[in-house]
Amino acid sequence: MCWKPYELSTAKTGLVYDPMVDRYKHCGQSDQAEVVMVKHRMVGLCPRDLTIETAQQLLDESIEEFRETRPERPVARWNVHKGVVYQARPSDWPGRWHGYPVKVRLKEKGEEKAKVRGKIKIPSEILTELRARAASAGHEGRLEEWLES
Repeated sequence: MCWKPYELSTAKTGLVYDPMVDRYKHCGQSDQAEVVMVKHRMVGLCPRDLTIETAQQLLDESIEEFRETRPERPVARWNVHKGVVYQARPSDWPGRWHGYPVKVRLKEKGEEKAKVRGKIKIPSEILTELRARAASAGHEGRLEEWLES
């Protein structure tokens, strides 16, 4: 998911995927998405064959996560691709989003802190929808493997 400089996607939904040009933090060298430890932090690495068109489609079809502390705009967007959970966050530019694979755990109601032992908290209703999406794409088993790892 690492593209040439200034290559931004053409959004159909008003959402724009931002590849964060010149930032290669989430660029994997593997054919598989993975989450690895880099300088004491967990970092999601995208598979090397993930295209900007696929990234934009994942963003276009993503599920919004809102928080009570910020009900006017989503704090994150979620999707699943080939059994891997992806989270997008607002980038440095308004209206643009940047996504990457993440390991997740269920978020308890009212819980606001984002990370616990390298896993991002995900609301149960979003995880339920991601499971349904993975099942309809034939990747339910792969998603369960991803969630358990």
